[in-house]
Amino acid sequence: MLEEAAIYQVGLLISVLSSGYAALQPCVLLAVLCLAIGYICFTALQRKRVRSLSAYGRTVLITGCDTGIGYGLAQRLLLEGFTVIATCLDVEGPGARELKKNRSGRVHVIRLDVTSDESVELCFERARKICKGTGLWGLVNNAGVVSFGDVELTTMDIFQRVVDVNLLGVIRVTKAFLPLVRYTQGRIVNVTSVKGLCAYPCFGAYNISKYGAEGLTDTLRLEMKRFGVKVIAVEPGNFGGATALWDESNTERLRREMADMTSGATDEALTTYGDDYLDQMLSMFKEGTTYSRSNIDPLLDDFVDALTNQRPAYRYATHGGSTLLDIDVLLTVWKNYLPTSLLDYLVMKYRGIPARRKAGR
Repeated sequence: MLEEAAIYQVGLLISVLSSGYAALQPCVLLAVLCLAIGYICFTALQRKRVRSLSAYGRTVLITGCDTGIGYGLAQRLLLEGFTVIATCLDVEGPGARELKKNRSGRVHVIRLDVTSDESVELCFERARKICKGTGLWGLVNNAGVVSFGDVELTTMDIFQRVVDVNLLGVIRVTKAFLPLVRYTQGRIVNVTSVKGLCAYPCFGAYNISKYGAEGLTDTLRLEMKRFGVKVIAVEPGNFGGATALWDESNTERLRREMADMTSGATDEALTTYGDDYLDQMLSMFKEGTTYSRSNIDPLLDDFVDALTNQRPAYRYATHGGSTLLDIDVLLTVWKNYLPTSLLDYLVMKYRGIPARRKAGR
């Protein structure tokens, strides 16, 4: 039986081919589909033959374990048998306290602010002592922050903050810990996003940071090949309802950013966009989380595969929708085949913005 991921890929390919090549004769289309399905079946069977590496004796450092994906991954990797260095911005927060309750002796909770060179250096020194000369098998750059707002409305402070966490933070941590990962010929796993492959309106700062993280991952993958280090991107789809990205704490932070955007905007911009534009967008984005999965299990499975498979995939675009197909993942696939004008239409249809207000303030 094909694994779930392979079956999903078949569905994606069928959708793409039927959309992009509908003009082909049925016999040609059928032949292409058969070849595509055959290739996926072969790849899936090959991957099943690959022996998984043992987790025991291997150490993985994860950034952003306070909540969401990082917290869930730390718990999962402990169950798999890894030693986990779980870094948190707040080591006295709920997530850190729960992780500290683990009595296996294989979890170490360390404070880390990915935007601070000093904090990264202190974390590195502690991690090196924990590894005891054995090196670091895995580095998972997960820490991230979400933000929204049109480019015209987003303040420079917001741009800088998002890029500093989501992109420069990944670079800062990676540069510090590369020697430990290279020692083991291990893995670097960067959590990017489907929004790092297909841009959405009203997510300028976030799109930019994730596109940058994708470019970093591709560059580093090529540079590290000669050292035997594998560099992998995990690109979550619509998991907003299963993570902390849109929880109460983050929503309050977003509302503060909205207030900053409103106070920093010109009268002309406020008139153009309308008084309640940002409120509408926040409501729409939070409503979109109701169509996401209720858990992050598929993501955790992909992380485990990335860290234990002898031949991991270079990237894992993980389906997160609560329905059969995740439109966010589909759009990233279609991007490679559809004309830009048609892709723009689909993005605006499914992830667009309210119609422009005709009346002023």
